[in-house]
Amino acid sequence: MLILFFLLDSIAPCVKLALPAHGVRKGEDFRHGATVRFYCRYGYTRVGATSITCNDGTWNNLAPVCKG
Repeated sequence: MLILFFLLDSIAPCVKLALPAHGVRKGEDFRHGATVRFYCRYGYTRVGATSITCNDGTWNNLAPVCKG
């Protein structure tokens, strides 16, 4: 049991992502395994991934941007 606690405790969170200009971020959990989704406001198009997931301190993709 102690080993399991040590392993879970060693998994790093990811850095907090900024809100995209002209868009919104859905998700406030930046821990390992968490997924954050992105949406753009009307008239803007998302360039990049719809969602990204934290994997031991690293996001699996770059945060998208909203282009108008």
